[in-house]
Amino acid sequence: MDASVLRKRIYKLLIFSILMVLGILLMAFLFINHADDSLNKATYTTMDQEIDLCVQRVSSKKNTDLVLLNTFARNLNKETDLDFSLFEMKKESDFSSIQFIDMNHNVYSSKKDSKFSYNNLSDEYKDKIKNGFLGKQCTFKQKNKYYKLTYIVPVYENENQI
Repeated sequence: MDASVLRKRIYKLLIFSILMVLGILLMAFLFINHADDSLNKATYTTMDQEIDLCVQRVSSKKNTDLVLLNTFARNLNKETDLDFSLFEMKKESDFSSIQFIDMNHNVYSSKKDSKFSYNNLSDEYKDKIKNGFLGKQCTFKQKNKYYKLTYIVPVYENENQI
């Protein structure tokens, strides 16, 4: 065999090998890219489902807490020992604390060592309390050191008077 024919065959074989390697690399890139897209889509779908479940749990917890607080509010009356009742309610629930603020802005708390004062509250909190005195219940988020979910529930002395 002639050297030039041998060189041509080696050259053709080398070009074919390089094209094969490039073809394999291209297919590997396309496969990895497709797999990455599929994994991202699955991840986002799973995250969306988890977020929906969390929203449902928080909403359910909020509704349960409001029912519990409204039940507690219905059981309060003028003869109730507020300090004891708040302490017992706190003990029976998973609230971090429970406060009762009367129309004169006297504050009663489930935490016996708490120095909770109406004057030290934020303006936003005071506005929510004013709405509570108007018969509106609400839920809002406070940020101090941590985020804290706060519920305002009006307490009625009789069916019409807060």
